[in-house]
Amino acid sequence: MRWYKTVKSKIDSNHSIVLFLIGTAIVVFSVSSLFLHKDEGGRKTTLQNQPTPTPTPTAKETEAPPDTSGWLLYDKYGLKFRYPPNWRVSIPGETFTFGNHRIWRIDDISGDDSPLIYLLIHRIRRYTPLPGFNDILTGYLVEQMGQEDMEFSQKRDDWRGITFKGRKATRITVTDPWSGHPRDSVFVSIPKESGILSISFSWSQPSFDQAIKDYFEPFLESLEIGLGSWPEPGTYFSLTTSSQLDASSWKVYQGENFSLKYPESWWVKEEEIEYEPTTIVLSKLGGEPQIFIGRSTIFSTSGAICANEPYCKEIGEAEIRTKDNNYFATIFEKKLTFSDEKNSYRGDPSYYVFAVNLNRLPSEPTITALYKTVAEGQEIVDILSTISY
Repeated sequence: MRWYKTVKSKIDSNHSIVLFLIGTAIVVFSVSSLFLHKDEGGRKTTLQNQPTPTPTPTAKETEAPPDTSGWLLYDKYGLKFRYPPNWRVSIPGETFTFGNHRIWRIDDISGDDSPLIYLLIHRIRRYTPLPGFNDILTGYLVEQMGQEDMEFSQKRDDWRGITFKGRKATRITVTDPWSGHPRDSVFVSIPKESGILSISFSWSQPSFDQAIKDYFEPFLESLEIGLGSWPEPGTYFSLTTSSQLDASSWKVYQGENFSLKYPESWWVKEEEIEYEPTTIVLSKLGGEPQIFIGRSTIFSTSGAICANEPYCKEIGEAEIRTKDNNYFATIFEKKLTFSDEKNSYRGDPSYYVFAVNLNRLPSEPTITALYKTVAEGQEIVDILSTISY
């Protein structure tokens, strides 16, 4: 019995030790599970008492945005944007406005030593795409880029389709064919006007990418496109091609790049002036010239209709419908003026003028027309609508 009790005592003692070891292991496992876990790769990582890593800022995050707090505000003609105070905005005027086309130019005027910076904005309404293009934006790009750089116009993979504040747009970076400087352009579709807003930024210095960040991107961010401030239909005098025009009996003028028809009561001549393109002049028999097709310097050396004249008022619009495009021209009322001994101007009688560039004709001639009565103006528009090539 003593042996039994001795063995039993040892077994009980060993059993107690085993139970103690098992309990200790469970406690250790339970405690350690609060501090350890396995990640997806099977590695143990500490959950507590591990400092949160501080993210390393990228160059983009550390770069301070350009300071535009002192930029000026422009808000006219349906465009609103901000620009540096040392830049000058040339607003749309007679020189730059021909019915459906307005141009803004923004230049750096900080000094002679400043880099050549300029922004050029074109706003076109009622644009008729080239044949074969149903999309206004693509048609406009092909036409414009084709005129400036025919090789580039074929590289449409370089055109970056973007969305500009909810509008369909395209962004293109090229080398300006005239200046040799880089140019970044954004073309925005304006469906309500069947139009396009073209914004081009040019910079003459090597740091073009930095100039984009400092100037062009903040400008685009501030730009808002509103109504184009075009004259409302019915509130503006207008001339357009006669709906029942019959020119079958008219004479035909055949030039090098185009042809046109004109009534029996008109005559045509070609006018050669040094350093100017050949100009086709049409007049009524026995009358003064009324249509000039070719050179633009009819009223001034700059091509402006009004130049510095004291009276030149915008009163209407002429629409010229050719076979492939509708051209729009602003009509101005002018007065025959002269200076007397007191250097004062008197004007009488009035006459009307419009000018338009036929950019789809091979020679891209400028047409200037002047008339005194609505009937004369209507006849001129009808003649111009027969132009073909």
